[in-house]
Amino acid sequence: MQKNLGLPRIWLSALLAGMAILTLRIFSIQDVYGPVVYGDEFIYWKNMLALFASQGSVNSGYPPLYPAWMAIGMLGPDTYRAVLLLNVLIGAVLPFAAWRVSRNLSGPSRVISVVLLSVMPVLLVYPRMMMSENLFVPLLVLVFLAIHALFQSASIRPALLAGLFLWLACMTRYQGMVFVVAAVLAVAFTLLWGQWGAGNGRWKEAQGWK
Repeated sequence: MQKNLGLPRIWLSALLAGMAILTLRIFSIQDVYGPVVYGDEFIYWKNMLALFASQGSVNSGYPPLYPAWMAIGMLGPDTYRAVLLLNVLIGAVLPFAAWRVSRNLSGPSRVISVVLLSVMPVLLVYPRMMMSENLFVPLLVLVFLAIHALFQSASIRPALLAGLFLWLACMTRYQGMVFVVAAVLAVAFTLLWGQWGAGNGRWKEAQGWK
């Protein structure tokens, strides 16, 4: 009974910690002013305008998904500020993933994992800039989360989700193609390892390594 009463407190602690840090991240973008005029940020901004406002031509050297994500900010009164807010919000995927993957750990360890993922530099620095890493990193985390779920169930749905998120990552940054090869090798290795270790004590001991 005591254990059941403790679980909601752990959930509440993780939620409050995540919300507090999310609020701080939102306030951290208040002193950033645009529009930007430097490097990749300017190209993403121009691609967004070319795709959704018919202004100029598209730079084909940059995949289209992040400019498309940025375009949601055009619905607000201040597009630049709205894009920064979108950067902050998509980063909330990382603490959620930490909570899901750490479900076999103790309650305090799960809360610590949420806090640590919430203060990663990628969540504190990149949201202040219109850079594709803001979308690319959360998509890769979702790929890993889907692959992790794949080995926890017999359903093919996590594999389909992993493929979808990986394709979206490739549409965000061309470097995502490297992760396609890595994901295929990781899944193949784990399946072969499971076949080799069927009925073997070593395989049973190594379940937590995944």
